[in-house]
Amino acid sequence: MKDWLVQGLKGPAQNGQIYSTSWGAKRVPGGEHGVATPPSGDKTLVILQAIQDSKAALETKIGDVGIDVAYLCQDLHQSVDRVTEAEVRRSQLEDAVWGMSSEVAGLSNNAKTLQEEAENFENRD
Repeated sequence: MKDWLVQGLKGPAQNGQIYSTSWGAKRVPGGEHGVATPPSGDKTLVILQAIQDSKAALETKIGDVGIDVAYLCQDLHQSVDRVTEAEVRRSQLEDAVWGMSSEVAGLSNNAKTLQEEAENFENRD
């Protein structure tokens, strides 16, 4: 915050700018380089300027936060897309493993059958 706002001394003002006082609205008198001094004991101009500066700073911060949130949302959507793709691949791998398990079980049954037939063939003699 500017020193003049904290101390309540002088502050930049446009010639003809209206500010509020404890006894009503008042026009800032023109001064050298547009600098005006509020009436003695009246800190309303200083307070109003501080509020305007704070409001402008807050609006800037809100805009920055909005931009940050937009980037975070974009990152989140990309992450969700990657997770979805990974889930699809996982599902495909599960299907492939299940298919291989079925084939292995079938081959195991075929091997047992062949072994039984070989034993039966040997026992014929």
